[in-house]
Amino acid sequence: MLVRATWCPMCCAFWSVFFERRVEVLCQKLICVLVDRNQETEISQAYAPDGDYIPRSTILSPEGVLQGALNSGRGDYRYFVPVGNPGPLIDLLQRALEIRI
Repeated sequence: MLVRATWCPMCCAFWSVFFERRVEVLCQKLICVLVDRNQETEISQAYAPDGDYIPRSTILSPEGVLQGALNSGRGDYRYFVPVGNPGPLIDLLQRALEIRI
């Protein structure tokens, strides 16, 4: 699940990574959900274990349970994936597929 805002320049830059071919292929194997933080505040806040920052990429189980171990590996902003480089997002998506949540 990607939580973003249309007014956020970093979110817009991150969104472009999803059009990278390797990311597209991985996303076809998952159900991807886009949440606008301003339009869906309850959802955004429900999936903000370490803050309501954006962009925020989380992996959920089919039941909607946050998979906390699947994160960016950062000590702060664990669900912030670096913008502009598809590598960290590809890694996160591959790990999600490997554990077959």
